Amino acid sequence: MRMREILRNEVYPVGAELSRTYNDNEKEFGAWNALDRDLMTRSYFVAASDGSVWIKLILEQVTCVDQVVWYKSDGPFFTWTCSKTDCTCQDDSISWCDLFSLTVSNEGIVDNVPSVSRCKYGDTVKIERIDHSESYVDNMVFDISVTEIRGMRDIMVSEVFPVRAELSRTLNDDEEEFGAANTLDRDLMTRSYFVADSDGSVWIKLILEQVTCVDQVVWYKSDGPFFSWTCSKTGCTCQDDSISWACDLFSLTVSNEGIVDNVPSVSRCKYGDTVKIERIDHSESYVDNMVFDISVTEKKGMRPILVDEVFPVRAEQSRTKDDNKKKNGAHLAIDLNLLTRSVTYPGAGGSIWFKVTLDQVSCVDQIVSYFRNDGRPSLTWTCSKAGCSCNGRHCNKYSLTVYREGAVDSIPSVPDCKYGDTVKIERTDNTGSSFLNEISVTEKKVGEQGELGAEGEKGRQGETGEKGAQGTNDFCSSVSGICSLEGAEGEPGEPGFDGLKGATGDSGYVGEIGEQGLGGDDGVEGYNGGPGIKGENGGDGEDGISGSIGEQDCEPESCGLRLGHCYGMGSSRFTVQCMEGYAANGIWRNSRFWGLRCCKIIVK
Repeated sequence: MRMREILRNEVYPVGAELSRTYNDNEKEFGAWNALDRDLMTRSYFVAASDGSVWIKLILEQVTCVDQVVWYKSDGPFFTWTCSKTDCTCQDDSISWCDLFSLTVSNEGIVDNVPSVSRCKYGDTVKIERIDHSESYVDNMVFDISVTEIRGMRDIMVSEVFPVRAELSRTLNDDEEEFGAANTLDRDLMTRSYFVADSDGSVWIKLILEQVTCVDQVVWYKSDGPFFSWTCSKTGCTCQDDSISWACDLFSLTVSNEGIVDNVPSVSRCKYGDTVKIERIDHSESYVDNMVFDISVTEKKGMRPILVDEVFPVRAEQSRTKDDNKKKNGAHLAIDLNLLTRSVTYPGAGGSIWFKVTLDQVSCVDQIVSYFRNDGRPSLTWTCSKAGCSCNGRHCNKYSLTVYREGAVDSIPSVPDCKYGDTVKIERTDNTGSSFLNEISVTEKKVGEQGELGAEGEKGRQGETGEKGAQGTNDFCSSVSGICSLEGAEGEPGEPGFDGLKGATGDSGYVGEIGEQGLGGDDGVEGYNGGPGIKGENGGDGEDGISGSIGEQDCEPESCGLRLGHCYGMGSSRFTVQCMEGYAANGIWRNSRFWGLRCCKIIVK
């Protein structure tokens, strides 16, 4: 036995696999010989049935891989050094790097591992033969070591990754050195340092991408985990095995800051989109507020809550497998738990169907069916007013309808909305059975209808019409010297009628879809009534009364007439009859005949 030395920052694989073992001799050439650190044992891998030649190592958790070393019996043979983008091979003495490639990947322990600048994260290391021209003796490996980058913490099983972090206030306002982002980089060589805000509060909070069933939250110092909280439906409990004061200094809450409303209560879940750690005892040093990283994990099998999700109040199926509702019942598809499932068999008439009932009529947007327990959607239906279209591998086997079973007074008229309180999925081929781990329903947020516009104000009273023009008489225009006879002044026009009452304002339009379902605008207010119609001009004055012939008391040569009060006015196109005692008198302007008026005859 000749054991190789342990490397600094080495991680130890929990399993190894080969494309195929040479001569199928696991004891002498099996994959485990590459993990025992004994340079006297060896693994020997040859081509599988598909021609591929490889060996892979399975790590205990997702790790920031630094180096991978291939050993022969006399020590290191060649090495790969990894960065964020890939792993580069070095073989100073030989050209073996042309024969093999190395990849670091994540085979499912953790989904969606964020990218970190100096890290190649993964839980699987695979070395594959890419050049088959040389001897397969080259596929003999005596040991393989894997090291991680110093200071980078491991990824936890079922870890979720916050999208941002916030602090009450950063020490010295130095964001680069002590900012909130340092708690999210998984680098234990960086730190966040939070101190009191203006209101005296001291806290750090992490915002998650979606509403999640939070399991554990771990606070890290530079040498690893410091203390942690484990969450249940009622709250989160602190554990600090090595110290007795940390849990007394801080509290942790998981809350929902508005991405999803009305999250249902689940017995083993603390659902939320925000994790907040707050200082509750200020008697100790604020050095305790230094955190190097924080990890958040979710409960295995509990699916996240979707934005704008609505939650069914009931589920039904055509028939339950074995009539065992506890194990296969319809309700298991709406419990948010991907590890349980509903199994539906053909019912009366041979049809296979599953349906959920919502608590009210909703504008349904999407329905997602999960046939597996890994949380990956199997079928997704997207709905519009015309119906729902399917996306997924087995769309040809299922149909979906959204409709109303309950009585509804009225349905808003909203473009592109599929309204209903029932979602029904049917298997179209009616063969076998139907498995459903979970179903989710989301709605389109629609603004409420605007209120009826206020009644328009009463219109203002019309203004008084202008005074009527004077009446005219055509008598005196032909009588020499009778040119200043006046007709009576016309009466003032009648006051205009009140303006019409303004029309009632139109009903408000339905509000547009807001980011969080904002209500529609109020209806437009009715316009004020327009002013009253202007009074018409007064009519012409009545005809003057014809004067009686006075007795002649003087000689005609010494007799004379003069004109008194005049009234009325008319254009040259009118024939005017003056009342008794008045005569028509011509009106001249700028040496031109303009019109007629009636003037009183006075004899002198």
